[in-house]
Amino acid sequence: AIDIRADGAGELRAHSFHEFLEEKGITLTTSIRDAHQQNGSAERVIRTLTESIAVMLYVANLPSSLWEYALLFAAHVYNRRAHSALPNGFTPMEALTGVKPQIKYLRAFGCLAWPKVRTQGHNKLLPRSGPPGRLIGYHTNRLGTGSNGYILYYPQDQSVSVPLRDVLFNEKPIL
Repeated sequence: AIDIRADGAGELRAHSFHEFLEEKGITLTTSIRDAHQQNGSAERVIRTLTESIAVMLYVANLPSSLWEYALLFAAHVYNRRAHSALPNGFTPMEALTGVKPQIKYLRAFGCLAWPKVRTQGHNKLLPRSGPPGRLIGYHTNRLGTGSNGYILYYPQDQSVSVPLRDVLFNEKPIL
């Protein structure tokens, strides 16, 4: 059985959420609302992720409006690294799924990325990639055990791509 601990904040009060947890055999223990000292490790994770997204956006020179993507990116990486709270150097994903996560698809947040384009016909002179974007996220499968696509941000028109599978990356720092 899995036991999770959370504060008594409003986002966890939905009846459907409690039904979902019960269906999955997960026990939810709540502490007193706004009693941060009772949520030491959870508050530390939140602080770690918050600090991470601030640094990621700054280093990548991306707008703060992308904070949600940066948060999901940081959490994605955080859940795929070993934690001292877990035995044998396990990652949170490994503890949840029983499978060691593959991480070879991970790339640097904000790096330049070109989506591959399928060429029509056999003209070797046609471009093989679309306009450059910046990597801001991963689209994962239901269990989150791998990447099913990359999410790019296009500064030119401030748009975000649908998940793309074939992408070329340049992870060298952008000056």
